Formats: sequence, C-alpha cells, structure tokens
Amino acid sequence: MKKNKVIRCKSCGKISTTSASVTFKCSYCNKSEKIFKEREEGIAVNLIQSFENPVEASKFCTIIKEKIEGEATFTSFNE
Repeated sequence: MKKNKVIRCKSCGKISTTSASVTFKCSYCNKSEKIFKEREEGIAVNLIQSFENPVEASKFCTIIKEKIEGEATFTSFNE
C-alpha cells in the first residue's frame, strides 16, 4: 500500500508531502484538509501522486515544485 503522498493544499496552493491517509495539515499555511483523490461536487483534486518510498515522494515533490516555479517565472517574463 502506498503511504507517502505528494499533495497540493487547496488553501494556499503549495505542494508538499504527507504520510496521512485521510487528512493532512499544510506545513505552509497550517490548515487541515481532507485528502481528495477524485473530483467530488466541484472540489478539486489535491492528491498528485502516491509512493511506497518517502525518498521517491520527496524527489517527485521537488521536481514538481521546480517545474511549476519555472513555468510561472517564464510566463511572467513574457508578459
């Protein structure tokens, strides 16, 4: 069973990892939220990927953050 998850906080939009199965507390904004795997009645998905190994989850989280920050920088540069 995959225990380590890469999630996006719906409150602040930051990406982080958690081993929680039902709810998690964002390390950036300190809000607690349920983990949604599928879109339910307009509620956005916040589970990005699950992993067996916490190191793999951390590496994936870093890659996603770099990609998002790179796209944001590139987009704002062109405007």
